[in-house]
Amino acid sequence: MTEFIQFLVELQPEHDKVSHLFYGAILSFVCIVLTKKPCILLILFLSLSKELYDYNNINSFFELTDIVYSIIPSLIFTFIKKQK
Repeated sequence: MTEFIQFLVELQPEHDKVSHLFYGAILSFVCIVLTKKPCILLILFLSLSKELYDYNNINSFFELTDIVYSIIPSLIFTFIKKQK
């Protein structure tokens, strides 16, 4: 049983990735409400800008996965919209 629990703990994404996913979803929702489009390029630009800012000012690593996690909600909203 402890091996299964350890597996679930390791399966959990990092807090930073969940944060990018959450804020990407909020930005995507706001874009959809305001423009009726998911604004994938806008969110890509914002997440890229944030990563470059972190890299230059906070001395953290540039993580492409953070950008991917940020645009996932827009891609999901786009897919849902195409299905209707």
